[in-house]
Order: sequence, then structure tokens, then C-alpha cells
Amino acid sequence: MIKASVGRSSITTGRSGNDPHPPRWAEWLLRALLRARDRDTISGDLLEEYREVVLPTLGPLRAEIWFVKQTVSLVTASRRGPAMRSVLAVICSFTVLATGFLSLSLIVFHSPRANYEEWFLMAALFVAQSVLTFVAIDGALSGRLIRWLLLAGSVAIIWVGASWAYATVSGPHFEGYALVLGSVLVVQGVLTVLRLLKLQESAIAAR
Repeated sequence: MIKASVGRSSITTGRSGNDPHPPRWAEWLLRALLRARDRDTISGDLLEEYREVVLPTLGPLRAEIWFVKQTVSLVTASRRGPAMRSVLAVICSFTVLATGFLSLSLIVFHSPRANYEEWFLMAALFVAQSVLTFVAIDGALSGRLIRWLLLAGSVAIIWVGASWAYATVSGPHFEGYALVLGSVLVVQGVLTVLRLLKLQESAIAAR
């Protein structure tokens, strides 16, 4: 875990004013992958449960994690091809940009607590997985080896992302960047696996 690699982040997760709100990116992801006829109903019901039941019971941080879990679950059930491909491309782009920003911050500020070797190994994993996913979902790469590499990378970033999110929630210090990037990595990994399954189903059906 490299939570000490960079300083405290000012990244927020979507709350504004006195109106409790789940992470904006999770709401956007949910609405993007739901069918048009289901968007208002499902997202509205989920938001109502978040505000009236989950938030008072669990508190802001755990409530946001609950909302992300619900979003991933609903996205898993949806599995809409074109929408999933577009969302996955956006998430991969975000991962690359966020990883580059954190790496640059680490180099510029020379944090004495930073584990440079660990961070840059993970940064290489995040960038390589994101670029490979981005290229593969566009159809430029295919084959069994590519699928296995994507699957292995997806499992790795899910594990890293979940570890970061859990350590943030259970630890004594709140690290905004670890929670945000960790959550995004989990979603990216899950969507990549779902995309691979979708491609496999299409290949079997075409035989």
C-alpha cells in the first residue's frame, strides 16, 4: 500500500452543500449503462435509499462505498455492449491521467515517506492495463493471449483497488486519492471482465 507516497489529496467524492450526495462519477456510470426507460426510476430509488436509510446508518464514507457497490452490481446486471465500451474507455483514460498526475506529484514533492519502487511498479501496471484495455475494446487487438493478459490485469487492479479502499475506510487517516482511484480501479477491472465475457459470448454465437 502506498498511501504515504503522496500528500493528502483534496479530491472530493461528489458531496456539495448540505445536500447529501453519492459520488458523482458513480451516478454518471450508473445512468450511462442503464437503459433509458430505467434511468430515472432505478437511479432515483437508489439515491433515495442512500439519503434516507444508508447515510444515516453508515455515515458518509461507508454510505458512498455502499453506493459504489450497488452501482457495480447494477452495471454487472446491465452489460450493455456499446455503452459499456464507451464507459470503459473513459475510465481507462481517467486511470492513466490520475496515475500520471500522482506520479508527477511524487517526483516533484519528494515525499520522504514514499515507497517509490512500489508506487512505480503499480503505476506501470495501471497504465499498461488501461492502455491494453483501451486498445482491445476498440478491436485493434484480439486473441487468447490478449484476453488472458487482460483478465490477469483486471484481477490485479481489482485487488489493489479494493485494498486501497478498504485501508482508507478502516485506517485512522482518510486518503481521498486512495479511495477515489481505488474505487475506479475496481470498477475498471469489473467492467473489463464483463467486456471479455461479452466478447466471448459473441464469438461463441458467431460459430
